[in-house]
Amino acid sequence: MKKTKAASLIFIIALIMCPGSLIHTQAADYALSAKKSFDIAILNKDGTDNYNDQDLYFEVQHTKTGKLKKNMSISCTIYVPVSALKKNNEFILLDPSLVLCTKKNGQLQYTGRIVGKYGLQLQYDAHQRKVVLWKHAQDVVTGVGKYGSFTRKGNYYVVKMKNIPLMNKYFTDNPDNMKKINTKKAYYLLSNLRVFRMGKSEWTGTFYIDNLQLKSTSTQKVTFNKKDYADIGAFNFGKDGNMKVKVKKVPG
Repeated sequence: MKKTKAASLIFIIALIMCPGSLIHTQAADYALSAKKSFDIAILNKDGTDNYNDQDLYFEVQHTKTGKLKKNMSISCTIYVPVSALKKNNEFILLDPSLVLCTKKNGQLQYTGRIVGKYGLQLQYDAHQRKVVLWKHAQDVVTGVGKYGSFTRKGNYYVVKMKNIPLMNKYFTDNPDNMKKINTKKAYYLLSNLRVFRMGKSEWTGTFYIDNLQLKSTSTQKVTFNKKDYADIGAFNFGKDGNMKVKVKKVPG
């Protein structure tokens, strides 16, 4: 009996001092997911297009209100299915923004949107995949630099968006009518990620976003491994409207 107690005591001490050496468990990693069917992207000669139908918007409301400051930034990890890019010159655009809201009678009231200075494009170009930086103001792409990277994990490309700076102005309805941000007022903050597919074929797949981080006057992180967000949603401005979202284990 004494030997049994002594052995138990040694095990408990070892567990406290070196837990990783005795128990090899790893918590599951979760992410926000949505499934979307995309058509062939069409731009007509008269300038009309079906691009609204090729968008998927993820939206995450942060748990705390916050004040704004200049040079805020958004980071996140996006899981893009490998099958989304099959043909040359197809690409996925990942475009961050921040939605500002106030509250009236218990309901959020839209105030405006701050767009990112840049977006990331995951391209299938000359039969190879690469990530480039899309500049809003000039509508051009350049080297991604410090703002992004990607790797392949099974059937997904894991794209990391790193501290994409937000503009210091916001718009309400018309993106051409920009207003300076109010740094003295607190808003309800909703981080937003637009996923746009420029495809030459119809395709359906599931995207995931994870490790969302908003840097403002404070840093708010959302891992989706617990209820560290106030609300979540997905939508587009085309035929889909509001879409279903789920918090699921990351793929791979």
